[in-house]
Amino acid sequence: MLLKKLTEASGLSGNEKEVRDIIINEIKDYV
Repeated sequence: MLLKKLTEASGLSGNEKEVRDIIINEIKDYV
């Protein structure tokens, strides 16, 4: 659900895998 909203908000609608990879790269230093 959150991933879907982030995908739509970022303008990469339908490309959730790419959005997920970007998010993982951004947060991996914090987890």
